[in-house]
Amino acid sequence: MKIEMKYLLSSFLMMTFCFVGGGALARAPQASELLEESPDQEYLQEFIGLCNENHFGFHASTNASSLFEYISLGKELGTSSKTDYEFFRLLTNRLKGVDAEVIMAPVLEMLVTQIPLAISRHTMSLKSWSSRQEEMQADLESRMMHHFDGIVTQIQVAGRLGVAQKLSEQIGTIANSYFPDPFSESFDGYWVHRLRSQVKTLLELSIQRLMWEPSAYQGIWNSVNKVAFGFYNLCNEQVVCHSDDLDDLLWSLTYRFKYFLRLMGHQFPSSFYKNIEFHIVNGYSSWISFEVDAGIRTKKSVLLEEIFTQKMRALAYERNGILPPAV
Repeated sequence: MKIEMKYLLSSFLMMTFCFVGGGALARAPQASELLEESPDQEYLQEFIGLCNENHFGFHASTNASSLFEYISLGKELGTSSKTDYEFFRLLTNRLKGVDAEVIMAPVLEMLVTQIPLAISRHTMSLKSWSSRQEEMQADLESRMMHHFDGIVTQIQVAGRLGVAQKLSEQIGTIANSYFPDPFSESFDGYWVHRLRSQVKTLLELSIQRLMWEPSAYQGIWNSVNKVAFGFYNLCNEQVVCHSDDLDDLLWSLTYRFKYFLRLMGHQFPSSFYKNIEFHIVNGYSSWISFEVDAGIRTKKSVLLEEIFTQKMRALAYERNGILPPAV
């Protein structure tokens, strides 16, 4: 595959970025090496090299710019859906390490913003079922017309039984070409489906380790909303394709924020909680009302209950100087 010079220069420059505070410099690939391997292979090999760095997990979970460089580079190189799947799988497994026990909110905010920009070229390009049907019908008609043009001659040569057998074999071949095994790589969209699943796994892992900066509490609720509405954008770009998956992500975010409030909520003033209540009650944080399953406690009720409890603790401390025990 020929690589344009701008891609060579882009790869060379972007892959030499230095992690903030880590001092770990990625090895810059030589131009000859880039020409020997495809951009996708070189891209993954460079990322694997970074994953093997001792402190990569810490920097990736605290500094969004490091991941932003690689996700942006993948888009610029036009990596395949298979390569993007492998990239996000490598990243997910690396973030399971003990050096990434806490994933700071700006990293997840970046992920939900950049992922649809980076991979929507895959998720939005899959053909609809109606398009597949139209193409299938046109192809079948063309093949059948070609076959029956010489049907008389074929019957004379091969006999009716031979022609019927040949026709049956052709129909079977056509069917196999249109209906490959959905669990094999020959299936159109196989790697896109795996990519979608892997992205959701990455997001779930990130939410389970998500943490906000308590000293900057004024912006915490805005951050929660940014992540939640980012999930909606993933749906718009068909990265997340089912309401159940969106509901799962929103539930994970709701419970993680509740956990954060129980862990750090005693540090915040009552005005912090009043602001959240105002946004929820007046519909500014509409994502909290999204529900799929009937009969269970809603995200809104779960979160408002915790906010009320923490607000009462904050008010007690502000009035009496005594912090009630957490419930």
